[in-house]
Amino acid sequence: MKELWETYLPQFEACVREGKVEAVMGAYNRTNGEPCCAHSYLMVEVLRKQWGFQGHYVSDCWAIRDFFQGHKVVDTAQEAVAMAMNHGCDLNCGNLFSCLEDVVKEGMVPEERVDEAVENLFTTRMKLGTLGEVKDNPYDKISFLEADSDKMKQLNLKAAMKSVVLLKNEDKLLPLDIKKYKTIPIAIQYLKGGYGAIDMGAMMAMIVLAIIPIIIFYIACQKHIIEGVVAGAVKG
Repeated sequence: MKELWETYLPQFEACVREGKVEAVMGAYNRTNGEPCCAHSYLMVEVLRKQWGFQGHYVSDCWAIRDFFQGHKVVDTAQEAVAMAMNHGCDLNCGNLFSCLEDVVKEGMVPEERVDEAVENLFTTRMKLGTLGEVKDNPYDKISFLEADSDKMKQLNLKAAMKSVVLLKNEDKLLPLDIKKYKTIPIAIQYLKGGYGAIDMGAMMAMIVLAIIPIIIFYIACQKHIIEGVVAGAVKG
């Protein structure tokens, strides 16, 4: 529990308390034996009660199906849906909530809980202006091309640079002793499938992110050359 609060939760707490996020997506895995999309402690006690989260909670795609197909914590889809809903999951990325009506009729989920989920979801839609006239929605005036503008690209690069964090410098490994270490392996994982790049702009962004481990290496070896490396990455 100490490591959970000191290492994994601070950034999420900042997003909720300081960033006032509107939505939180649960993970696929289990934490301390409970699926993260139906977690009594993380979703109810921490997120809602301690941090005061007021938005809606959505599962990762097919994560609720994992309850009975992967984690084996329940036996049926109905039980998985009931578990998720009763622990505060408002929206399912997938299709299992199609059986929610039957689950309610069977008494596995109180109707009041469904009302709460609908209220959370429609509050978000109201804030986004999706329920009124299109002409009155300021967000509809923002072009899709805006996300690929030079301003946004620079912001993305800045965020990527600032997100590199050294959690532990064990045995004072850094800065690296270039007399002792002549070579160093750098592993870069490219996620395909639903997370793959679909255009050149997205691919270039991934290439920029791939440069970051190299930049870290140079920081560790020779701090004075970092300005040149960053400048080269920005121009490229």
